[in-house]
Amino acid sequence: AMLGAPVRRAQQLGRYHLLDRIAFGGMAEIYRAKTFDATGQPHLVAVKRVLAHLAEDDDFIQMLVDEAKIASVLRHASIARVYEFARAHGEYFIAMEHVDGKDMRTVLERCRSKKKPIPPEHAAYIAAEVGSALHAAHRLGVVHRDIKPANIFLCSNRDYADFVKVVDFGISKVLEAARAIGRS
Repeated sequence: AMLGAPVRRAQQLGRYHLLDRIAFGGMAEIYRAKTFDATGQPHLVAVKRVLAHLAEDDDFIQMLVDEAKIASVLRHASIARVYEFARAHGEYFIAMEHVDGKDMRTVLERCRSKKKPIPPEHAAYIAAEVGSALHAAHRLGVVHRDIKPANIFLCSNRDYADFVKVVDFGISKVLEAARAIGRS
């Protein structure tokens, strides 16, 4: 499926209805999805679905469980929330906050192509928000270890005020732990 293309057949993973694929990588694909709260109100979320060939890899699944545990304790306005790690129809997935925005890599590429740098006050704001998110995590003993433009999203809320979200929190620390387990 192409990025942004609607899911051809109706797909339900647990209580999440997959709408369209928004990202694809070597380990998982990420979908925009809809779920409903106890009052029947719809909510957009992101669902990171593990690729089939990795669903059989117990070490990889344990790494995802660890990632979800780490991410679920992080509470900060600039850290994308993780709601749950689950299995449905033999598929593993993580449901997380849907971040409606552009990642910094895309923003920086656009700035380069237009030869217009990010205004210094915006760059300072973004750096301060990322620093605040990392500080909050460090206080809980969690180190991101994969901070890069692709893992920092710029969003607009209903009031059109920009805000920053750090995503993929803890995966590198979890990967290191999985390698250490493999050595023992």
